[in-house]
Amino acid sequence: MSKTGESNSNWKGNKVSYLGIHKWIGKKLGVPKECDKCHAGMTIVKGRRSIHWANISGKYKRDLSDWIALCTLCHTAFDNKNKIDFKEVPVIKDLIKRGESQTSVAKKYGVDQMTISRVITGITNGKKNCYAEK
Repeated sequence: MSKTGESNSNWKGNKVSYLGIHKWIGKKLGVPKECDKCHAGMTIVKGRRSIHWANISGKYKRDLSDWIALCTLCHTAFDNKNKIDFKEVPVIKDLIKRGESQTSVAKKYGVDQMTISRVITGITNGKKNCYAEK
């Protein structure tokens, strides 16, 4: 019999990866059927779902109340409210090079630590993002 959750020796608690937390949320909350913001229904385009679980706080914790079902358009708008201005990227990279933590830089800019990580690495979900050097 396989052990699940905290009884599993591989359990990472809140130190789970981005992909891991999304898999966990999907198991707990199921497939979202409708956007909580605009109420668009689920469609599948080119094998991809149009409704996703989005993290509200940006902390990606195992808190079911910290997730919302959003369609692609609402999810993009929700994520972009925390976007860093491109003019700030060199300043942010310099702060990190001088030893400031991503968490403290994130607080200064009013975004989550993951946003700062994406600015520094230029990578989101394994692909170059809008902050990647050209």
